[in-house]
Formats: sequence, structure tokens, C-alpha cells
Amino acid sequence: MNIVFVIRLNPSQIKRLKSFYNRLACYETGVTGEYVLSRFSLDVLRKASFDYQVLKSFSIKQLPIEVIYPAQSFLFEPPDSEALEEALAYALSKGLNLRKIQLQYLGRHHSDNPEVFLLDRPGGKRSYRWYIPEKPQKLIDIRQQFPKMMRRLKSKNTKVVLSLGSGGVRLFAHPSLFKFIDLMGLRPYIDEIWGSSGGAIAGLPYSLGVEPHAIEQEGYHLYNERYSFRFSPSKLEVIKNLLSDAFLAASDNMLQGFLDCQQHLESMLEKFLEEKKRKIPFFAMAYNLTKSRSEVLTPEEVDSKIYLTPILQTKAMDAVVASSAIPILYVPKKITRGNQTELYVDGGTTEEVPLISPYRKWKRERKNALEKRPKLLILSVNLFPTVGSSPLFTHWVFKKIPVFKILRLSATYADLVRQARIDEHKGTLARDKQVTQWELKLPDTGSGIVNTKAIPKIIEAARTSFYDQLLAIEASLS
Repeated sequence: MNIVFVIRLNPSQIKRLKSFYNRLACYETGVTGEYVLSRFSLDVLRKASFDYQVLKSFSIKQLPIEVIYPAQSFLFEPPDSEALEEALAYALSKGLNLRKIQLQYLGRHHSDNPEVFLLDRPGGKRSYRWYIPEKPQKLIDIRQQFPKMMRRLKSKNTKVVLSLGSGGVRLFAHPSLFKFIDLMGLRPYIDEIWGSSGGAIAGLPYSLGVEPHAIEQEGYHLYNERYSFRFSPSKLEVIKNLLSDAFLAASDNMLQGFLDCQQHLESMLEKFLEEKKRKIPFFAMAYNLTKSRSEVLTPEEVDSKIYLTPILQTKAMDAVVASSAIPILYVPKKITRGNQTELYVDGGTTEEVPLISPYRKWKRERKNALEKRPKLLILSVNLFPTVGSSPLFTHWVFKKIPVFKILRLSATYADLVRQARIDEHKGTLARDKQVTQWELKLPDTGSGIVNTKAIPKIIEAARTSFYDQLLAIEASLS
């Protein structure tokens, strides 16, 4: 099938083209009246009864164009077929007389290179970025860049745990790591996936075999308001709950929240849960308000008697909802076992990044001869959720009422305590010579944890920083 065409347009038709620029794209070749265009644009010309002559036509194999995907482009979804064919037509117009043209796809991230150009199908608004180098460049196979990491992750003597930190809407940074794992062919070597709050939301579908791009796309759906529900409350609603919790006597309504997290998450995740079988064991951190303790919730069958931190079998959706019920913002999750109903809130309350719990589980299983592998490797993502820097605290009510200044200081202090706790857990792991921890950190985007309008910025930050951090980890290995 021919996809790119060189045509000669009747001179009397050239001015008429301008009225069709939102529906087609014709790229000049340097010869008056000659253009290169894709089959989609040619179809528009044909239907509009333009007077033209086809001089040449090319199938994708006949084009003197090599499309290459530089190492970091794996973080981005591939261009759709129409956008790719449009880019091929443009590239051909720039090198019609050349033997070989190289077209690089750079994804949809920002680039400071002035020679990089944006191009989608006519009328499309996706910021696909492309680059045509003056001289062909050698494509680097990304798998060759991480030989030491791959060797460690594939070791038969090592249990590999993927640990995903909490962070509200910052959870949509996690798929950038998933894409790396899949490209390297490492998903079969991940033995367990642990998540806390937002990390549990991202981790569950990935454990079911869902493609990273599909998980990431849910973030764009939230950003574009394709869901009818509200992901975050209004500032006034937050203030109302803060006042209630700060000044009312302790009761069953304490930390009640005002949005039902379960309804929201079921809308987002139900498509992933249908007809899926767990491929990687999944564990979610949650805090049991009823018993005042941290717990691990999992759909897996476990012998809970042997573990120090309680590990309880729970339905997958219940585990994720419980792990994600941020205090004040969301209603605590009720889970009934037998005749007892217990309340759960956000797993980030006690373990923002699951480190110490998967470590203790591995140690107990080693002690009870359930785990034979003598080494543990935890690949973790710290999203650095900072409640104290949330735009919420810039609301005029916070500035006018002194008690809210105290609340902001308390939130900032809590942020420091959470990070100190992560550092303490990392220190515990570091003292065990059989344990290795690789940590990725999401840069602070200053967007808070419930601002859905910041999701594209969060994804961008993960794409540009995680790859560099992985290279740094590789360089540090002996």
C-alpha cells in the first residue's frame, strides 16, 4: 500500500489550497507546484476535486527513510499511524534527492533543540516531536546501556520487589518506570509489587498485566475531565473538614472525609479488573484505624501467622481503596471480616514507600524456610508528596484565620517526619548486606497531591528524570 505521494498541482489550484490547510498538509519540494503529501491528505484533494498529477508514490518499504527511536523515546507512547505517515511525507520533502533520510521520533516531551519540530496529522493537536539529523546517527539499543542492572535483576539468588510510593495524582509518574521494566524484558523477574496509596492504584493494574501506557492514559483522562466524578474536593470543603476535625470532640465522624474514594477508584480501575488474572503478587499498605496499626492487604493467599506486620487477604479493590483513603479528603474504607467491620485509611500514614514491610516479610519467610533466595533487591519510587506546600494553603481563609497557619506548619512538619521515616527505613535496609535498594525520586513539581491539572507536568517530570536516575544507578554498580 502506498502511503506517501509526490504530486504536481495545477498552478490555478495553488491558491485554493489555503482554505484546506486545517484538513490536509502539502509539503513543498522546492519545485513550483510540486508537493509531497500523505495518503490522507491526497484523499482530501481527491474528494475536493483538485486538479493534480501523481508523479511518484511510495510504500513504507520503498521510502528512503529510516525511522529510529532514540533510547529515551521508550517512555512515550508511539505515534499513531496517521501522524507517522505525515512525518514521513514531511521528511521526504526535505530530502527528496537524498539516498537515505533518518527520521527520529522524540516522543511528546519538551525539547530545547530548535531543529526539533512538532507534527501530527492535519487537524491533530498532539505534540509529537521529530528530528531529522544532517548526518545519520547510530541507534543505541537501550538494553546495552544497563547490563549490570539486568544481571542483578535476573539473578536466581535474588528476590526482586517493586515498591511504589504514595503521592496522590503524582501516582501517574509510576508508569514511566513500568515502561522501562517492560522494554528491558524484566517484568517476569519482578517477584512482588508493593504500593502505598497512589502507588497501590498504579501497582494493581500493572500486577494484572495491564500495559503501562494504559495506566498513564488514565491520568490524561483525569486531566481532560473525561470522568464525571471529582477526584479532589474544593478548598472550602477541605477547610470545613479541617475545622470539624480540629474543634469537634472525638467521635465516629472524626477524619470522616467528604469524598467516597471507592466510587472514584472503581470507575477508574474496573476496566482493568475485568477478566484479568494476577500475574505478579500484589500488596498494599493501609492503616487500620480500628486497631491503630499498620497492615498489609493483599489478594494473595497468605499464612498471616508468621508475619510481624499483619498481612491479611483482602479483595483487590478493597485493598487499593483502603490504601488510598487520604485522611480528611476521603471517607475511610470499611472492610468486614466475619462479624467485625474495621476502618482503614491511607497507607502513606505509616509507610509512604513500602520498604520495611517487604523487608520484614522476606526475613520472616527466610526464617520459616518459605523463601530460599538469600538476597533481596527493592526497586522503589519516592514521589515526595508534600502536603505543606499544597496550593490549598494559599486560600484566603488560611491567610486570615491564625489556626490555619498552625495547620500549615503541622502539615509541613508531617512532611519532614514522613521523609525522616523513609530515611530510617532505608538505613535499616542498608545495614543488611544481603539487601540492595535502588531508589528513584520524582522531582518536586510544586503541584500538591490532588491537583489534576498538574498531571501532564508530573508525567513529564518522571519521563525526563527517571531515565537519568537509572543510568546513574547503572554507573554506580560494580
